[in-house]
Amino acid sequence: MMISGVQVDPEKLTSKDSLMDFLRETGASGRALGRVRDCQQHKFGNELVWRYPISDGANLGTFIVPVKEGFLSLPFNIVSKEDYELLELDDATLLDEDSLQFFIDDWQSYSDDLLRSRKQKPCKCGLKATQSEKSPLPDAAPYGKSRISLPRCRKPCALCAWHRKNKIWGRFTVPNNYEEYVFMDTKKEDLNRDQIIRKDARGCFVETKSDSFSYGKVHLEFSQYDATRSQGQRRTNHVHIYIDISAFLHLTHEALSGVLHHKMSQQKAKLEKADQEKSQIDNPPLYENIGGTSAERLAQRDKTRPDGKSLSRIVKLFAWKGKVDYLFTADSGPGETNATGLIVPKFGRNPENHVSVGLSWRDLNELLLMTQVHYGAWLAAQYAAEKAVLPTM
Repeated sequence: MMISGVQVDPEKLTSKDSLMDFLRETGASGRALGRVRDCQQHKFGNELVWRYPISDGANLGTFIVPVKEGFLSLPFNIVSKEDYELLELDDATLLDEDSLQFFIDDWQSYSDDLLRSRKQKPCKCGLKATQSEKSPLPDAAPYGKSRISLPRCRKPCALCAWHRKNKIWGRFTVPNNYEEYVFMDTKKEDLNRDQIIRKDARGCFVETKSDSFSYGKVHLEFSQYDATRSQGQRRTNHVHIYIDISAFLHLTHEALSGVLHHKMSQQKAKLEKADQEKSQIDNPPLYENIGGTSAERLAQRDKTRPDGKSLSRIVKLFAWKGKVDYLFTADSGPGETNATGLIVPKFGRNPENHVSVGLSWRDLNELLLMTQVHYGAWLAAQYAAEKAVLPTM
């Protein structure tokens, strides 16, 4: 059956009794239910736990969880700082179709009233709102933040002190040419929540992120910026690179064992000697990874390129001269998918985006090792979640 857009085999769901026993053993709280969420997410790709925060007159709220027998209601009346919602297991009950429909209708009525009141509410800056729609654009707020649109004032909100004070992230143009403003908490820890480590060079940086571990990839983000430009317009080049975990760990092993650094020192000596002799020699990359996104995948995401080609991404690691030991470069541009599925770059020496970050051998070690440690911690957490899988009958 389909639940929240996810195909779920009812036989793979836990039974009501197994879930109740698990909750009794682990504290019957929202914190314990978090382990159920993790289990469901791992098994089905969806938490399959819904919090219904509206009082029905008897309880403060309830959780609705699908089980083999149907949908189980787990009410709560107390919320604590340590364990969150304290579940009333004695009042837990299976919902029949009418009861479930009542919850849905009640929530619909509540949300409709809330939306109607919001559309009529003036902007807190004191100016009457003319727009309060939710953003239709998928990239309105980066880093996976919720996209919440504030009402648009009669005067440009970019000039509104109240909006600046309350963390307006930015503005953009939607198809009907009105400006919509996205509210986003700009605290550093939120913006960098997936960041593992960042290494800066002059006017550029590279950072590794944990947001693609579940896909078997390490995410590297290369950025180049111009500090003389106004804020919000400083980034000049930007490339996302995704490397298979096994390939990344192999590179890390080569660096930590000294093999990579030995190759670098040999090549660096050749480059410096060539400089002294004013001659040129080839400088092949010590490491190279070719990837990208196919034209078909881009079309599925409504991000088709103007030329209709695939998006090619390449990352290379070169030995370098002087105080810099390595040059870590990333390029992106048009590509074509060959018969084996590899996306072959078609931009020659003229990529659409290019970022080069100079690193010392210590910088490279720290970048690779910190990412390896974080992946190991993430993997251990996945194994622990598997061990916590609820028993099924």
